[in-house]
Amino acid sequence: MKAIVQKTYYEVAQAKLQETENQQLIQEMELTEQWDAAVLLMDSQRFDEAIFAFEALMGTELEEKAKIKIVEAVNLGAGQMRKKAAALFIRAGKTPDIEKKKELLLDSHKMLNEILAKFPQTDLLDKVHQNIAILEEQIRRFDPALLEELQKENPDESPDLF
Repeated sequence: MKAIVQKTYYEVAQAKLQETENQQLIQEMELTEQWDAAVLLMDSQRFDEAIFAFEALMGTELEEKAKIKIVEAVNLGAGQMRKKAAALFIRAGKTPDIEKKKELLLDSHKMLNEILAKFPQTDLLDKVHQNIAILEEQIRRFDPALLEELQKENPDESPDLF
C-alpha cells in the first residue's frame, strides 16, 4: 500500500511539474507572439501602435529589449513627422498662393507640436523646438497676427522668441 501511495504521489508531482512547464512554454510563446506583432507594427511604420505594443511587454523578461525598441520607435516616429513638417514648410516657401502658404505653415506648425505631444521623450526635442522657432519666425514675417492667434490657441506649445 505504501508503494502505491508513493507512486501516486510521484505521478501527481510529475503531472504538476509537467503542467508548470507547459504553462511556461505557453507564456513564452505568447510573449514571442506579442514581440513579433510589435516588431511588425514598427516595421510597418505604425510607431504609435508599436510603442503601445512594446509597453505591454513591461514587467516581462522582454522588458529591457522592449525599452530599447520603444526608444527606437519614438525617435523614428518623431523623425518621420519632422520630415513631413519640413516638407510642408518648404512647400509653403515655394507657393505664391497666400492662402495655401498660410495653410501649409499652419499644418507644419501643428505637426511639429504633435511631435512634442506624442513623442515627448524623443532625442529630437531640441531640433523640434528649433524648427518651431524658425517656423514661428517665418509666420511672424508672413503674418504677425497669425502667430499671435496661434500662440493664443496654444499658449503652452509656442515659446516666445524674443
